[in-house]
Amino acid sequence: RRSLGQKIETDTQVYLADSMGEMWLWYALSQVCFVGGSLNEPGGGHNILEPIALNVATVLGKNYFNFQTIVDEFVAIQGVKVVEDAEQAAKVLMALLNDHSAAEQLNQHAQKIMLQNKGSLAKHIAVIDQYL
Repeated sequence: RRSLGQKIETDTQVYLADSMGEMWLWYALSQVCFVGGSLNEPGGGHNILEPIALNVATVLGKNYFNFQTIVDEFVAIQGVKVVEDAEQAAKVLMALLNDHSAAEQLNQHAQKIMLQNKGSLAKHIAVIDQYL
């Protein structure tokens, strides 16, 4: 457990990253990821843009209404995988880990959306500045 200061050893099979403000680190170390909060009821999901921005193949559950518009855009071009339950999540994650070309293709599709929306922050600031 990260919160207990335990280290990752060569025989560590599971490491619980139960700390705040460090998801970027764990995503950056990952080949694939599951974005949580999207399998439980009612769910809602968390931000998929973080792992995608770090070129990590991304899987999430079916309950992603907190990010509906964003996720739908990635789903439409097969830039993320949406699963129904934890068992399917495990299977999809293992498949992506074992098939680097499938993970890379998923990531390449996701990067198209990221590229299309590049500079959106600056555009939004410019619009807001008009009213200040």
